[in-house]
Amino acid sequence: MDIWHEMNCWNKYLAYKLGPIANDATFHIELCENPGWWVKINLTGTPFAECRFDEISHNVDANRFQTSPTDWYHCSVKDKKFDGAGDPDKLEFILTTFFNWLKQNGYVTKEWTPDDIPVISSCYPQPENTQFPESENS
Repeated sequence: MDIWHEMNCWNKYLAYKLGPIANDATFHIELCENPGWWVKINLTGTPFAECRFDEISHNVDANRFQTSPTDWYHCSVKDKKFDGAGDPDKLEFILTTFFNWLKQNGYVTKEWTPDDIPVISSCYPQPENTQFPESENS
């Protein structure tokens, strides 16, 4: 899986397919001090916000703290947010887990284009007979 291609397609999906309804969807990758990665993805406004995700962990205790300094991860979805953390070698694993979960729930990786943008007027209908002022240059 080309993870950078997946991330680019997800970005275009949010912008071109979902448009304004996905304005709250965010994607953050942070460094952890322990060391490791923390991936936070807000799914608000997407069709995946309510999809079930079975929490996965490796070498993490009940309080979600790592029990190994070099081999650990934890991924979950709670409150419409994907949350994945892991050791320095787990970034690709965490992102692959996220994109595989999306695909299991109907997401299609493709090169989304501006042609996929929903018609704004269908989201925000304008009253019929709306008159726009004439331009001074017309």
